[in-house]
Amino acid sequence: MRNLHIEFDIVSVKFVVLVIQQFMSLFLKFINDLFKMFGQFVHAFQIVFGKGLELLNGVENINQFQDSSAKEIKFTEDLSF
Repeated sequence: MRNLHIEFDIVSVKFVVLVIQQFMSLFLKFINDLFKMFGQFVHAFQIVFGKGLELLNGVENINQFQDSSAKEIKFTEDLSF
């Protein structure tokens, strides 16, 4: 009767170890997928942020062009009598 109790203990310990190994495997896969998703989010954010900066730079160029053309128009108005 004592040997049967010891066998049950050994089987239950092996089962617990197996469950913990499977849990850790799934947990590490989950963490890996989480980091991949975060990397994709950062990449998408970089693209959107970069395009936003390009648009702002384009607006600044348009404003500079508009300012310089407005100055040219003022000069021509000042020179004509």
